[in-house]
Amino acid sequence: MSERDIPLELSMAIAGDLEAAKYFKSLTAAQKNLVINYVESKTPSGDADKAISDAVDSLRRCDNSLFAGK
Repeated sequence: MSERDIPLELSMAIAGDLEAAKYFKSLTAAQKNLVINYVESKTPSGDADKAISDAVDSLRRCDNSLFAGK
């Protein structure tokens, strides 16, 4: 699976958190796509900021459960 472009807001939030950035970098393309899908699925309802914050928190904890099955 190829890697998709990371939305700018998500990319900036991940870059601002060293632990989240290290873990995100270690993910496979498929796992990164799950993170992106999670955030993009919340965008139409206006919950993108919270989704980004939740995603970065999960990445900081090395926890993929938020993205599983999304």
